[in-house]
Amino acid sequence: MWRTLLWFILRLVAASIVLYIVWEWKGQVGYALLFRQAALPVYSLLGIELASLREALDIVVDRFYNILPFLSLMAAMWGISWKRRGWGSLAGFGTIVAWHIGFTLIVRSIILAHQLDPVAYRLLSPWFLFSDALPLLLWVTICNNPLFTALKHVRGPQQG
Repeated sequence: MWRTLLWFILRLVAASIVLYIVWEWKGQVGYALLFRQAALPVYSLLGIELASLREALDIVVDRFYNILPFLSLMAAMWGISWKRRGWGSLAGFGTIVAWHIGFTLIVRSIILAHQLDPVAYRLLSPWFLFSDALPLLLWVTICNNPLFTALKHVRGPQQG
């Protein structure tokens, strides 16, 4: 069990480092372009100009990195097929992009209602927590509760 856990942690750290380097090198800019292409039709449909989202985007853009922990967890996961891992990663990535689009709208509405006073920060906190937890929630969902699967490998006291 410890060996399996150690290998998972090593794969997770390795995947995280590689993805972080890619993110810093070109990924962040690439994601900003992807986000813009995905978000513009949604915002246009709602009659919202991108310029009016500038303040909200300045606040939420630092949360866009949450794609990295999700993809790192998917890459490090054992016991699922490559097909499921690929489709799951794609579905999770799409879910996170959709979340970022909605999250920006939520932050914009709170800022419009409360500016950036203490009430706004109290209202924003649960959304930030959800955004930070989303990669783990998606990973657990897509991989059929890998935490419970991992516990199956743990052997309890031997009865004899």
